[in-house]
Amino acid sequence: MRWVAYCPGSRDAPFGYALASLEREGRVRAAIFSDERSAGFWAVGAAKAHGEPVAIVTTSGTAAAELHPALEEAWFQSLPIVALTADRPHELRGVGASQTTHQVGIFGRSVVANDELPAEFSYDDGVLARVRGRVRRMVAASRGFLGQAGPVHLNVAFREPLVPAVGAVVPVAGAMVGTARANVDSGESESQQVSSSGGVLSSGGSTSESPSYGLMGADSPGAQVVRPSSVVQPSSVVRPSSVIASRARHPMWDEVVLGGLRTLVVAGDGADSEVVAAAARRGVPIIAEPSSNATVAQTWIPYEQWVVPQLGERVEQIVVTGRPTLSRPITQLLGRSRIRKIVVATHPEWVDVHETADVVVAGLSDDTGLVDGSAASERLIPDRSVNGKDTPGIVQRCDLGVAEGRGSAAPDANSWLGVWRAAAAAIDEILGESVDMTDLSAVVHLPASGAQTVSGEPMGSAALSGDHTSGDLTLLSACRAVWRQSDAALLWLGASNTVRGFDLVANRPGRADVYSNRGLAGIDGTIASALGLGMASGNPVRAVMGDMTFAYDLSSLAQRPELPGAAPVTFGESESTPQVVRTPGVHDAPQTTTSGDFAPNVQVIVLDDGGGSIFASLEHRDAEPAVYERFFAAAPQVDPVAAARACGWEAQKIETLAELREALAAPIEGRSLLHLKIPRPSAQLDAARAAATTVIAEDLSQIS
Repeated sequence: MRWVAYCPGSRDAPFGYALASLEREGRVRAAIFSDERSAGFWAVGAAKAHGEPVAIVTTSGTAAAELHPALEEAWFQSLPIVALTADRPHELRGVGASQTTHQVGIFGRSVVANDELPAEFSYDDGVLARVRGRVRRMVAASRGFLGQAGPVHLNVAFREPLVPAVGAVVPVAGAMVGTARANVDSGESESQQVSSSGGVLSSGGSTSESPSYGLMGADSPGAQVVRPSSVVQPSSVVRPSSVIASRARHPMWDEVVLGGLRTLVVAGDGADSEVVAAAARRGVPIIAEPSSNATVAQTWIPYEQWVVPQLGERVEQIVVTGRPTLSRPITQLLGRSRIRKIVVATHPEWVDVHETADVVVAGLSDDTGLVDGSAASERLIPDRSVNGKDTPGIVQRCDLGVAEGRGSAAPDANSWLGVWRAAAAAIDEILGESVDMTDLSAVVHLPASGAQTVSGEPMGSAALSGDHTSGDLTLLSACRAVWRQSDAALLWLGASNTVRGFDLVANRPGRADVYSNRGLAGIDGTIASALGLGMASGNPVRAVMGDMTFAYDLSSLAQRPELPGAAPVTFGESESTPQVVRTPGVHDAPQTTTSGDFAPNVQVIVLDDGGGSIFASLEHRDAEPAVYERFFAAAPQVDPVAAARACGWEAQKIETLAELREALAAPIEGRSLLHLKIPRPSAQLDAARAAATTVIAEDLSQIS
């Protein structure tokens, strides 16, 4: 473990002293937060960066409870987060002591495991061994050892004194701070030193030769725990006490997916890259949400929300991977009867809302079409060249007969894949640059100019073109401009209309560097998560969100978790390497500002449409305007530019699409914010859907 979010307090001060010592030695990076809610979502973003455990440390009382929303999100994403909550000793609970609540088990089913380290009166070798064992078990649980991966909770009780004795080296979490005595004669400490990843070294700092697996690290004694997805190299030291779970063999694609059926793969957030690769090798159409990172597949079909309503009735078999939760057309497709459904489950609560799945598997194996022994997941990383042109990211060395741009004839329009591609091409004609995507009145009849939306704005061409703003910015035009920006920045998408806007307009080239909190799909902690992703990955991050999402996480603007003047923590050659998608020109580490602060490079883009406009695309659009504005839109009364500047961010208002493109072309350095005032998108989306239905229907009538 290399990253720990620490929230200052008195009861958790022993952790603070330990982290300060470790950070000085360059063994761990601590991110300091005054807001536990921000710290929790920062850890979510950091865990998504490389899939390794991230710890959060809080003091007692409501501070611990503030982690609950982030742990809920982490549970549904199976993210390895270790929540360490400091607590009073047992005798001070239930007697009215200050800042004391019921912390043991406080997170209920939101964690995959929970435990407690009681406050001891002394710490001999036996006690410290039990501490190491408990910590090891919790970290193993977070990584999915013999079960589901996800957040865990370790409640740690401390007795006073809460400060180390003079000359003492702080022991591991749960041990009494201040009991160690320095051995002046030998220069060695009789206390147990904290290892680089939060474990315990033997007296005097001697180390074990066992390899590093999780929190306990390479320097800690005790049983070696290898998570199921690990591959033990021959050079690894495996002692008799080791507990090893080998990778499970999944059934083969051709054993589960029936040939001869019109098959479609639906890829949601967290999609299995091997399943996507297997589908692409067979020329199976793939519809994919932006954060599935499957949009780089050769057989990816853009514009899923436009295409599925027209072609869904033709599907005979569906393979679901990840967590597709973005759109109603996809939900309706998955709920259809008389269609074979295969769910590739990576979570106990797999996506099968209508309980109609025919087969549920934990994974699908496949070696068809592989030229060498490369992992299928490696083929999902696109070659995003400097000029931004698309290079297929899957099976680039295999001739599948479905690749585009290789001098072969166009795919047969009557083939299953060809039908889907033809439909997507029709949408591209509507949304592409050949037609002004902010004015669809040329391709579909719009209501008379007197027609009103729920917000009281006209639904005619003025509403679509953005004329009542000061430029041509709309949800769709802004999302497409950001999607097409080819640079080193990772892309974080906020919930609600923002991620759906990207889903509506994303086209080739696809991206394998998109992140979003789709576990519970809430608007919580979006800025904090983007900061966590940026700091833990070492990459610049562009985070796009709505005005309500931005307002919900205002406190994260003021957080400065980085250590002034520190160098980034790096992983040694024998240690786990962060699994981050890197593209040409990416920064190896966040840049150092002129003040010497180690600061993440994060750009926040606020798409301001006046509150909760997503409700206008649901049943609530028929509410009386006054009711809608007060009880649904609830527009935040905040100026994003002023708020950002007050917290030390660079910020500017963007009024035209040309200004947005210019701002996107500039490198992301430090913290910056772009504020875009856009019209509510419901009228534009209605017009585009109508146009899509008309155009696709015409094309299908010609090839049916």
